[in-house]
Amino acid sequence: MLKKLLGFFICIVLCVCTILVYVLYRILKENVFLPSEYLFYEGDIICNVLMIPVYIITFFVIKFLVSYIKRKFLSKSDDYLYYVREVRRYGKWKVLILIFYVISIYICFTSLTYVTEDKIVVVSPVNLKGREYNYSDVEMIETGFGNKKLSFIEYKKEGNFYYKITVDGRKIVFHIPYSNENIDRYEDTYLWLEEFDQALSKYNIPKESSSKGYEKCDYDQRYVDRFLRIIESD
Repeated sequence: MLKKLLGFFICIVLCVCTILVYVLYRILKENVFLPSEYLFYEGDIICNVLMIPVYIITFFVIKFLVSYIKRKFLSKSDDYLYYVREVRRYGKWKVLILIFYVISIYICFTSLTYVTEDKIVVVSPVNLKGREYNYSDVEMIETGFGNKKLSFIEYKKEGNFYYKITVDGRKIVFHIPYSNENIDRYEDTYLWLEEFDQALSKYNIPKESSSKGYEKCDYDQRYVDRFLRIIESD
């Protein structure tokens, strides 16, 4: 009975720790790299790819630590012995894994684009201050819904809305941008993206848009309507 309760407790700890890692990631990112006047931001596509192994490594490290604590206070469990064997087995790779882990976290923290009332700022691992662009620097707008049933790139998945801009030859995609929580009107989700589109429309920027596949979007209808307004606006 005690082992079952402990196993259940370990599952809860792992879930909570994984969530905390994500929350901490967002808090640090928003407080270190974003100015108080930002409207919304989104991490680079590479972040979605790199965060997968980061979460996996974090999960196994936490599980090993929990198993170690379990062994300290109870007895040597099968879980603990299994992870000891795995650590020894992959021990020769631990330096490379650590380097990969640190570099991945650094890239994820420092790869983002944020938008203010009149600027688009691209932050990168080699330019932590960020490169600023005016709204008028946007060369192209593409917006629509993804159409692939399987894809590692989230915005390309079937029914997922995206808003893509080209600045200085670089494509920047807004798929699930995070808004500034201090702006009250942004309690209405995705309003920031609609306002951004309205602001860009003043500069007569070429725009390619398509509503094809919108029926696959599983968001509430009011958000789908907002996406369609963005697509249909000139």
